[in-house]
Amino acid sequence: MQAKAGTGNFSGEGAVDLAEACEHVGKVLGLDADPAIAHGNGQSTIWFSIGSRNNFSARFGEFDGAGVIGCEYASIFAMLGVLVTLINMRDRLLPFVDYELVDNLVHHLRQDRLTLRLGEEVASVETYKHRSGDRVRISLKSGKRINAEKGLYAAGRMGNTERLNLAAAGIASNARGMLDTNDDFQTDVPHIYAVGDVAGFPSLTSTGMEQGRHAAAHAFGEAVKGLPEQVPYGTILFRKYPSSAKMKLS
Repeated sequence: MQAKAGTGNFSGEGAVDLAEACEHVGKVLGLDADPAIAHGNGQSTIWFSIGSRNNFSARFGEFDGAGVIGCEYASIFAMLGVLVTLINMRDRLLPFVDYELVDNLVHHLRQDRLTLRLGEEVASVETYKHRSGDRVRISLKSGKRINAEKGLYAAGRMGNTERLNLAAAGIASNARGMLDTNDDFQTDVPHIYAVGDVAGFPSLTSTGMEQGRHAAAHAFGEAVKGLPEQVPYGTILFRKYPSSAKMKLS
């Protein structure tokens, strides 16, 4: 049987209302995620992580969020000559990466004239008119203000679950729209599974595919070996700084 993607929402634990006719209704939810949005008004001056359709062309840019995506974008645009300010609530970048690698990365970022604002939290974001065009002003809770031509908010992902009517199926999502699962990717309702971005970390295509295979086999009573305790994945963070690239086990 060939799988078919479609749209719909739950009308009960064992019922799904589909937007189009389908011969079979599966049990596995494989949903993507959208960038988390906490600030901004939807204008092109402020854009949000992966998924933005706006072109980023600026001499001065502000990046809020210093996880993998935030650091990756910040380093790329710094390489292109943009004067970047990177803001992060934590006192260190990438706390899950070896400290010596991170210190080396910070050194190279600063060589590219990237300004780090660590231990800082954004209080508000507003746009304003400048003689050269629209600008964005970021106010920090410490009282500092940063003016830039463009701003990027990169603080994680939100699961695309708000339109699924999960309550009708007896499933609850967390504050980021993600679903909790067991080792077989079953949700609170055992015959409904969740894999991929909506299941949370690591939210990678390679691991999501393996999760989907595991969940589908388990749902139909096929023998499954289970995923390894440590799933290998690689993230190339900074193309200019190969000594700061990482390959690790999740």
